[in-house]
Amino acid sequence: MRYATDYYMKCVRDNETFYYQVGNGNLDHKDWITASMKAVLPRSLGGEAERSRIIGVDNGGTTSMTALCGASLAAMARLYKQFDPEYADKCMEKALVAYDYVLNTDQENCGAVEGAFYGAKQSFEPDVVIFCMEMYRATGDEKYKQEANNYTDFMTNPKKWNHGWTLGYDHTEDIAYYLLAMYADDATAKERLEYYVNTMYKKDARDYILWGKHKWTWGMLRYTANQAFLFALYDKFTGKDNQMNEYALRSIEYILGSNSRKQSFVVGMGEKYPQYPHYRNFFLDDSNNMAQCKPNPKFLQLGYLVGGNADDSEYKDDINNYQMGEGGIDYNAGLVGALGYLNSLINPVDTSKFSASPLYSAPTPCLLYPNPAADYIYVNAAAAETANIYIYAPNGLLTFREENHNMAQPVNISNLFKGIYTVKAVADGKTYVNRLIKQ
Repeated sequence: MRYATDYYMKCVRDNETFYYQVGNGNLDHKDWITASMKAVLPRSLGGEAERSRIIGVDNGGTTSMTALCGASLAAMARLYKQFDPEYADKCMEKALVAYDYVLNTDQENCGAVEGAFYGAKQSFEPDVVIFCMEMYRATGDEKYKQEANNYTDFMTNPKKWNHGWTLGYDHTEDIAYYLLAMYADDATAKERLEYYVNTMYKKDARDYILWGKHKWTWGMLRYTANQAFLFALYDKFTGKDNQMNEYALRSIEYILGSNSRKQSFVVGMGEKYPQYPHYRNFFLDDSNNMAQCKPNPKFLQLGYLVGGNADDSEYKDDINNYQMGEGGIDYNAGLVGALGYLNSLINPVDTSKFSASPLYSAPTPCLLYPNPAADYIYVNAAAAETANIYIYAPNGLLTFREENHNMAQPVNISNLFKGIYTVKAVADGKTYVNRLIKQ
């Protein structure tokens, strides 16, 4: 989890800047070579021999991605507080920066940099709702729940709520409905969530493989897994999460090999699983010749869900078949969530040693003066005589540290570059933070 949130904290540069994409889709797909080989190529070929790959930077307009990024950081702050409070604090600090960005920059569905393979979303409002509700879950502060209500028009617009698409990167209404129903007792959200689960997803169900109104030809099983995950959330909302949901179970069993050809669609799972996923790093072959790639057991990407097919008889394990053979983070996300639910019933873990999810307590503000400042600052943290002082750059990197600093003495910041920094003081077991504008 930290691998992802470490990355997200770098994406949230400051409350006016968000890094929303690294790379160029056309260049990334140009050669059939591994990521490490691609990295040594010139930038014009998708590599980073001279400097970093192309980075998509936006100063407003990436509302959906920034909101979901901030929601992830808020969730991490809540979940990780009991294991590593300092890391949880960092996640929440960046979540707050992302929140400022979402509310105070132009709100729209972002376009994509050149060579992007994913278009703009139909609606950013569900993602802002998700962000606000995760902030509410983390802090217990009612203001976030109230802010979420400002973005719920999509729940009454027929074209936006009854679209027929399953939970995916471009349709996250399901999660917004769940959070509003579960933690805000919203009547409309309850109706929409119930409709999705019991009508939209089951309408064309066949052998427990769940499909909505639309049939997909690309990455189909990711949607099956996502729907199984949503059924688990719905059972949690209705208080039935101690009973096995047959739709979720049968759908995941289908993915893992309970089908007519006993074909598992997850690499390494079962006796018969994909040998030729459409994934460059799977084969560790840098010859730039897809046709000669051969699977090697040493290099298996275990747990990799391929797109597959609703009709297992039509599945072709072919390296050229990217519609059925590709995978990705969004393919595995719903699968992991659904498996977590199934395991909580089949093989439960004793969680009594963990405390109930504690509300995140935001650090107390510390007084900085002067602020803005160019050469030095004084830090006041509840009149403490000494404190450990930490100063973090906008990208989250620690740029200054001093243990047992005498609070009567100034902190020299003359070596810092201009920008917005986070100053943290730890004194008497308590944490105090504030933002510093370095001139």
